[in-house]
Amino acid sequence: MRLQIFNVKDERVFDYEENAKVYNDLNNSKVIKEFKKVGGKVTIKKVDKVFFAKFDIKAKLIVYSSLTYEPFTYHHKLSEELQFVNDEKYCDDESILVDDDAINLEEIIYSLIITTLPIRLTKKGEKAPEGKNFRVLTEDEFYEEENSSGNAFDKLKDLDL
Repeated sequence: MRLQIFNVKDERVFDYEENAKVYNDLNNSKVIKEFKKVGGKVTIKKVDKVFFAKFDIKAKLIVYSSLTYEPFTYHHKLSEELQFVNDEKYCDDESILVDDDAINLEEIIYSLIITTLPIRLTKKGEKAPEGKNFRVLTEDEFYEEENSSGNAFDKLKDLDL
């Protein structure tokens, strides 16, 4: 959906709901398996020659667990604000220069969803996998175990050689 933001005079609120297929077609993430639903509000406000767009978006996603790589349903909420300009002399480090009179909402919202997802996605109550001769440690557990023993060679005493 292309949104004509540069025609907004003061402030305008758009209710946004898009077919998940659009996002599944855009998806090239290894974290998101599937988009189920994406919707929310987009508020466009004009201040001088700068257009502020506030995105309040909710998405229902099928994502892969960081621990087990098993898919699970994840409800993601984001609230982000972006600045758009269509004249290079008003552009700064915070602004996005748009050559056209419209912005592509799907591409922007997809980028916002991808960049605001937590680094570690796990199901509620999910435990790290363990097996014969291996276990998964958090970084804190690793450093705690590494520093708990005074001598680095103490770790070798349990090996059956």
